Amino acid sequence: MKKVIVLAIAATCLQTAAYSQGILEKAEKAVAGASSSNGAGAILQTLTSKLGLSTAQKPQVADIVGQFLTQKSALSGTEEQKKTKFGQLFAGLKTKLAAVLTAVQLQKLLSLKPAAGDTSNPLSKLFNL
Repeated sequence: MKKVIVLAIAATCLQTAAYSQGILEKAEKAVAGASSSNGAGAILQTLTSKLGLSTAQKPQVADIVGQFLTQKSALSGTEEQKKTKFGQLFAGLKTKLAAVLTAVQLQKLLSLKPAAGDTSNPLSKLFNL
């Protein structure tokens, strides 16, 4: 009976390790596959280091940021209309990220807003039109 229990526990541990490895691989693919043309890869790397994103958070944040950047690049209209649409888009970004990040991580993200016109900071693509 003890052997059966030990084998069951060992099988559960192996299954958990395999599942965790799968999550890690997905996160690594999300980081590697994030489009460099729109800056999502650099943004995700910055967010990972500054916010301490977990392996579970990385693919979710990569997806949210990628969608945001795609929608942002499709903004059209007058400059005033773009600003209004960007504000709405950014509010949606914060809402989606709030579902993935901890409150502390979200607050830290908002505190990382670069100065207007600072194109050297990858996060400027998130905060600036």
